[in-house]
Amino acid sequence: MEKVQLLVDLQLLVTIFLVTLLWSFSARLRKQEFFRLWAWAWTSFAAYLGMGAISFRVAPHWPVVKAVATLLIVEAGFLQVSLLVLGVLSLQTGERPPRQRLRIGLGLGLAAGALSFALSRLLAAAPLSSFSLRIAARTVALGVALLFCARVFFKNWRTSRSRAELVTAIFCALYAIDQGLYSVAAIRYLTVGSRAGPADLFDLSLLIRPLWLILDSIYTFGIGIGVVMMLLEKHERIQRALFEGDVYTKNVSERNADLQAEIFRRERAERELRNLSIRLMQAQEEERSGIARELQDEIGTELLLIKLKLSELKRECAEKRMPVGGALDAALAELRAVGERVRLLSHQVYSSSLELLGLVPALTEYCKEFGERSQLRIEFVHAYVPTALPREIVVCLYRIAQEALRNIEEHSGSCCARVELTVLSSRLQLCISDKGKGFDPAVVSGGQGLGLASMAERVRNLGGQFSVQSQPGEGTSITASFEIAGRPATTIPEAS
Repeated sequence: MEKVQLLVDLQLLVTIFLVTLLWSFSARLRKQEFFRLWAWAWTSFAAYLGMGAISFRVAPHWPVVKAVATLLIVEAGFLQVSLLVLGVLSLQTGERPPRQRLRIGLGLGLAAGALSFALSRLLAAAPLSSFSLRIAARTVALGVALLFCARVFFKNWRTSRSRAELVTAIFCALYAIDQGLYSVAAIRYLTVGSRAGPADLFDLSLLIRPLWLILDSIYTFGIGIGVVMMLLEKHERIQRALFEGDVYTKNVSERNADLQAEIFRRERAERELRNLSIRLMQAQEEERSGIARELQDEIGTELLLIKLKLSELKRECAEKRMPVGGALDAALAELRAVGERVRLLSHQVYSSSLELLGLVPALTEYCKEFGERSQLRIEFVHAYVPTALPREIVVCLYRIAQEALRNIEEHSGSCCARVELTVLSSRLQLCISDKGKGFDPAVVSGGQGLGLASMAERVRNLGGQFSVQSQPGEGTSITASFEIAGRPATTIPEAS
């Protein structure tokens, strides 16, 4: 008996050592529910062995202590079964089991232990039969649970090829066979009793034979070592994932830095291109202004002098009654037409009223002259437009109105147009619309498309918004708007 006690103590020490390892490693993997539940399962098994050792030593002297220890032994044994199954279920699903499942599983384990203890107390007059009943119930449950665990570990091993899971599966299967033999011995004693022969392989003494107790310690140690290996593999995978995540984060950070640098370079290039475009438009406007002044001041003046000389010549011819008056009248008429065309061309190239009077008077004059020349009815409406506006915006809106009205004359087929210049929510907005044949903005080409692109480029370079709304047969509406600082001085809305 002393040898049996030593072997039980040895198995207890092995189990305590493995439980200590499990808790020390699982503390680093708290989110892994499987390891936590299995640590509790083998803690319950350590309690099972500890209470067994106490019961074995105090049985002859402390019956009450023996009964309490026996109840704790049975409960700890069945709690181990429940915790093993719950842990493997969490490993199988990859998720933390719901609290309700934990409560049900632990409750079933405690209830099974209480029932086993109660039934064994009914056979208290026959201690060996009472012991056999408790052992049979626990070993059957543990054997089935270990077979289920071995099946899950083998299944995982097929996909992961984890040596730790293979080792754990093998020792779970061997331990399940071991518990099966115990179950056969206990059930055989319950059914046959002491009539079994001394040479019977499944005699109740199988439970305390040194060889089987040593095998129990080996199986327990093997399962514990397998779980510790699983913990180490899991920890290694987590560390590798963290390292790879750090490398990936570093690479992403480097790529982000390169991307930010590229974005900065592109934004700088876009700003430089926008500034260059603005400078080009300013140079173009200055060139237009110079051409307009040359047309108006030099060519216009020369044409005026020629007209005066021809008029003087006509007067002299009339006084001398020379027959050249008709020719001179024709020349004067042609000269007046050329002068008018030069004046209109100068006005189209650059409007002096735009510089001197502002946007509203310049657009009013232009819409009137353009309507008279093209036979196009133009309605010009303006409201709440401030008198002081940035020169770049004034020139931009004036050029858009010119281009849009020329497009209406050449392409729309409409006999009327509407030009509306208003301020809405601190935005200065110009809208030119017609009821002509319209077009698809996505497929425009030729001069009209180039005009729209030029308008859009002008507006966006100055930080404004530009839009074109048109459909075949439903007319066209072109809108350009700019944010203006401050509250504009309000004027009475006018239409012309």
